Amino acid sequence: RIAEGDVQQEVTYRSGDEVGRLAEAFRGTIRYIQEVARGADALARGDLSTPLVLRSERDELTRSFQSAQSEVRRLVEEMSTLAEAAVEGRLTVRADASRHQGDFREVVEGVNATLSTLVGHLDAMPAPAMIVGRDFDIRYMNQTGASLLGRTQQELIGTKCYDGFCMGDCRTPRCAGGRAMAEDREVSSETDAHPEGLD
Repeated sequence: RIAEGDVQQEVTYRSGDEVGRLAEAFRGTIRYIQEVARGADALARGDLSTPLVLRSERDELTRSFQSAQSEVRRLVEEMSTLAEAAVEGRLTVRADASRHQGDFREVVEGVNATLSTLVGHLDAMPAPAMIVGRDFDIRYMNQTGASLLGRTQQELIGTKCYDGFCMGDCRTPRCAGGRAMAEDREVSSETDAHPEGLD
């Protein structure tokens, strides 16, 4: 039954002879397999906190499980960092696919490609579009906006939006972006802009 994968077994035989020692070895084997099976089940449910301790230097099964757990943990951390950056509007951030192997690497490359495609659509828009933080620092500027300001997208990241577009409402209570962030709602308004001395 154990050889068929049914590890919910109990060996009850006990004695001080060789058969008793064999029975004890079977009990240890069953406990070992059950422990690794619990860890694998936790991993499958997304629980990365289940610790498994090596039984010896030759414990390949536990070592492999620990390696898989570490890889999944790295993948989760990488995706969390990427998601956080995207939510904050830092759309140029990408995960490091070289930290992963095989299908894990493909997942990271796929997410990176998805973000690049999204940014590509934003860059193709014929109107300026940007993401700014509550401190008015530019976190992302599309290609049209960067061209209008005569700078590269990378040069604009971290600069103040009001220094680039020089709108009449900038740094006043009328600023729609400032009001939207302060009131946590959509705000629309109309103003004039003077990028690169234009009107």
